[in-house]
Amino acid sequence: MRFALVTPSFHLDYDVCRILIDSVHRFVPADVVHYIIVSGDDLGLFRQCGDERTRILVQEDIVPERFWRVPFARTWRVNPRTIPVRGWIWQQMVKLSIGSRIDADAYVIIDSDCLFIRPFDPRSLIVDGKVPFFREEKDWYRTNPASQKWFDVSRRILSLPRFEAPHPVGYINSMVFWRRDVLLKLHAHVANGRRPTALLHDVARSLRFSEYSLYGIYVDKVLGLAQSGHYGFGEHLSHDYWPEIPASPAELEEFKSKRTDGDFIVMINAKSRTPPMDIRKAFGF
Repeated sequence: MRFALVTPSFHLDYDVCRILIDSVHRFVPADVVHYIIVSGDDLGLFRQCGDERTRILVQEDIVPERFWRVPFARTWRVNPRTIPVRGWIWQQMVKLSIGSRIDADAYVIIDSDCLFIRPFDPRSLIVDGKVPFFREEKDWYRTNPASQKWFDVSRRILSLPRFEAPHPVGYINSMVFWRRDVLLKLHAHVANGRRPTALLHDVARSLRFSEYSLYGIYVDKVLGLAQSGHYGFGEHLSHDYWPEIPASPAELEEFKSKRTDGDFIVMINAKSRTPPMDIRKAFGF
């Protein structure tokens, strides 16, 4: 099975994305291609990162319909069929479009503020031909308003009836696995006689949305896990730093000391603005 790593990024994350790229070169097999997806405006900055195993793609070439950037508003885009799309929703539309643009059997989606810290081959997680599918059941999701909103929006996009009770399963993780065939089926399911880009239009019209929740609800409630080519996988493979304040070198050392043997990556929230050189020094890059 052919895997590809997929990382959406942008100019403000360039320095931390370079650390991720370096870590992929060090710890991920060379035949697993890493795709960095950036806007056309950022291509000149990121192009220098490209090589045989790191491919730089342009968002506007990935999404199969034109969305125009609003003049003087870098993070907004418009299309006559939708409401204006802010940057966070646009990035999710880009991820949902990779199935028709990136040739692989499965994708490992990893954000640019992550880095690998030990050898990792995604093929090692295949079980009986099935790809891991992060799903975590716990009461927290039942009572979390944001999660329930994402689930409700996903239900409506998928034309599912209203859930009888709060959905108790979460699908968001720092490293997420998608199958290409499932992603293409998701688009076809939502289109159902409408335009092939109907899913993207529905997402663009959503003020709050989670692409991982949509994919997860589709696997759980439409395909069924047993028929999806996935298997349930509740392990966290990452050690995450979530505060939105910079981690000092001492705090990075303390954070690093709390890693477990099951951690393949660390995530240091880009919003923390932790100096990239401090991250490099702490993790040996």
